[in-house]
Amino acid sequence: MENEELPKNENDDSTSLNENGENQEKSNDLKSALAQKEHFREKAQKLEEQLKAAQGKNQEGNKNESNVSNGTDPLEIVTLSKSLSSYSDEETKLIIDAAKDKTPKGILAALNSEVVKDAIAYRREKVERENKRPEPTEGFSNGFIDKPMKEIEKMTNEEFTVYERELLEKSKQRTGRSGA
Repeated sequence: MENEELPKNENDDSTSLNENGENQEKSNDLKSALAQKEHFREKAQKLEEQLKAAQGKNQEGNKNESNVSNGTDPLEIVTLSKSLSSYSDEETKLIIDAAKDKTPKGILAALNSEVVKDAIAYRREKVERENKRPEPTEGFSNGFIDKPMKEIEKMTNEEFTVYERELLEKSKQRTGRSGA
């Protein structure tokens, strides 16, 4: 038995020497792993706190949104939609800007106000004036030209000169001027 124990002791001594060297490496690895574990634990705690804070803000926002949506009558929304359907995007923006509050009741009240109605009427008139074609010249509007352009284009120079004189005489008669 002693013989058996001696080899074990020798092996144990050599193993412990090897283990001391390995133990230092393992110890360093263990320290590093523990430091990383602590670092990630702290990071996870910070992220959990941020998540809870964000969820709290989100719940407060949802409460506010649900109060607004619960306080609005669907019939008012339909009425508002029908009322605004005949207005352009710019006019709708003007109406909403003029509203005291952004609820359907406030927007409908603004829509019915005289100031908004006048502003929209003025804007429509302005657009109509800008898009309106200019009136033809006075000669055309008074009916001086009594032949189609195709006929006039086919005239010879002599025929056109005679036609021009006739138009000039008609013009003088209508304006009351005497011929020179």
